[in-house]
Amino acid sequence: MQHNRELRVGQSVGSPNRQRSRHGDHDDHISEEKSSITGDDDETSSSSRGTRQIWEQRTWKTKENIHDLSLTTCRFFLLKVHSESRGYHTIIKPIPATFHDLVQMFHEHKKVPPFWTVPNIMGFSELKGYPWRHRGLAGKYLSGDELQRYLDFDNVIIESIVRASHRIGRVPLHAPDYFFLGCGDTGARHVRDLFNNRISISNIQWNPPEERDATIWLSAQIEDLKKHVDWQPFHDYLLDNVPTSEYLFPVEIWSKARFARAVTERSCDIPARKEIVDYVQTAGYQVEIQQKTGWFGKQLEFWSAADILIIRRVAHEYWLKWRNEAERQLENTAPSPSLIAL
Repeated sequence: MQHNRELRVGQSVGSPNRQRSRHGDHDDHISEEKSSITGDDDETSSSSRGTRQIWEQRTWKTKENIHDLSLTTCRFFLLKVHSESRGYHTIIKPIPATFHDLVQMFHEHKKVPPFWTVPNIMGFSELKGYPWRHRGLAGKYLSGDELQRYLDFDNVIIESIVRASHRIGRVPLHAPDYFFLGCGDTGARHVRDLFNNRISISNIQWNPPEERDATIWLSAQIEDLKKHVDWQPFHDYLLDNVPTSEYLFPVEIWSKARFARAVTERSCDIPARKEIVDYVQTAGYQVEIQQKTGWFGKQLEFWSAADILIIRRVAHEYWLKWRNEAERQLENTAPSPSLIAL
């Protein structure tokens, strides 16, 4: 299991001249707010950091579990970018050698290159361990548009990881971080695969289905898996031994950590949830869910612009506490052999 080290973004993040994506406003807010909360302007931080124009990454020890794709004779690749003066155009960029370089590229151009256009991206330690759809049977037997759908889906996950690192100024907590899979179709698919391979966990007595019924569980939904006698010990094992595995399972009420990560690490709209109001009130602020009537008389819930600023500020404070504690726990916890096998 990989441990993280901190990254920091240069002062040019808040520059008014830099290009903005549709996520740019949120990214600027988080970067500015992060600087005021973490004290990036103090003399000690500035002197230890050196230049603030690039991302900084310390050595990150990882477990090599996929083929090393970093050896390539190519040194440059073509990146399609957009500017107001030139519109869409192609530029020549050095191939990123590390995740650090990939985030720096996004910092400069607000663009994450499709991973299949850069030879070594999938070899980065920060992207290991994820259940990529383009691998396995899909990569072997699909082609054309069918394979492209899998490639595009995986590219969305990679882009969300890069964007999150840029927003928070740190590398991912570890790899894989199941927060980026979520409890949707991809997360459910991965849970099913892990469940079907639960025999790899050697310190638990399992009761796999008979051979004639084995195919039932290959395409089962989470609700169906819950009916299996092995579900509860499997579920408990993941929560106790696999960091961030809680994000693979849907919940009715967000935890404080889930709230903090959803608001701080993602650029999407903040959902109108009652627990968010409670968490903000606990921090000493007041927000209120607004309502309006949409098309066909449907009632829509949303936050005012002022409340969004308060929610993001509170979420970032919670996020800092969660991240520091999560890093401390990972530093003091070694994965068990059965966890590595899984």
